[in-house]
Amino acid sequence: MTRVYVAAIIKDEHADINEWVEYNESIGVEGVTLYDNDSSRGYETELASYLKSGYVEIRAWHTTDPFRQRAVYNDFGYRDWDDDDWCAFIDPDEFITLKRHNHIADLVEEYDDCAGLALSWQCFGADGRVERPDMPVQKAYVRPAPDVRENHNFKSIARLNDVAFWTSVHGFTPKNGRQLVTVNRTPVFNVLVDKVLDVAYIRHYITKSWQDYVQRLRRGNITHGIRKIETFFNYNPDMLALRRQLTRGLNPLEFKTTQTDKDIAQLNRALLGSDIFFRLAHLSEVDDISDAEFGQFCVLELINYSAMHLNRIPAERLEEASKRCHELLDRQIAFLNSIPRDTPNYRHTVVESILRTPFAKEARP
Repeated sequence: MTRVYVAAIIKDEHADINEWVEYNESIGVEGVTLYDNDSSRGYETELASYLKSGYVEIRAWHTTDPFRQRAVYNDFGYRDWDDDDWCAFIDPDEFITLKRHNHIADLVEEYDDCAGLALSWQCFGADGRVERPDMPVQKAYVRPAPDVRENHNFKSIARLNDVAFWTSVHGFTPKNGRQLVTVNRTPVFNVLVDKVLDVAYIRHYITKSWQDYVQRLRRGNITHGIRKIETFFNYNPDMLALRRQLTRGLNPLEFKTTQTDKDIAQLNRALLGSDIFFRLAHLSEVDDISDAEFGQFCVLELINYSAMHLNRIPAERLEEASKRCHELLDRQIAFLNSIPRDTPNYRHTVVESILRTPFAKEARP
């Protein structure tokens, strides 16, 4: 019997959490696990009946690590699962929309030979609302927002036993010979995924009202630098005339997570200054070597990349972390070798896959 769960990391999502849980229950989600990242208070009032029945489980997740969302996904995956167990890793402002099915298990059963299903985002803005309306999210915001990114993002429903590791909060490196695919069965190897709204997709209420958006900036975002004041108007160009009025008196510096995360910036600087990055960047532009030769070279660089991080591990953690790094290495090599040579942007895909392998996390003191 196919079972589909939902897992999410949350922080002060009290206003709309009941609607979101109720919706997931309505499409047949088996249960919801919420990782509470230090909300200002509990959810006993909003989710009383769901907590009592056990449909919702809340786990405390006390950390400010910039990679904590991926850590949550891995933590959920480390439990003992059956091959029929799947999980949608989404946020409380994301609603899975089924166009041909009433039950989410019926959807994933059509992809039973796959490791996971990547569902495209359809973003929704504020519908011109400045103040938070007294009505459900799904009724308050009905106009799709313009596409403001060149590459369309997605979230994944993963067969839990087929996840090797999460390369981002959107997708993962699979194992067991299966693939992460879109609803039209196109394999997903990178973030360059076409927007597909057939069969199923995710309604992402990315801003909600201006009042909601400012409250979100105040409470902080998991990934620093992703949402800023101007982000609201990118998704709501119809409210640009109100920009000066709405932002009067706001100090962008009070919204700490609108700034780029220092830890991530430091990692990026270290990577961009490394010999490995320059060799990969240079080789990707060389025309007189075949893609097959390029792929072989990149596998060797992945080994070097792993060794670079292992050298930073303190002696007391070396044995444990080394085992994990070698496990990551084996799985990522298998993934690189599985990428078809005719994949669009093949060389970009291979390089991106290498740089997203999470050796850095294993190497931290």
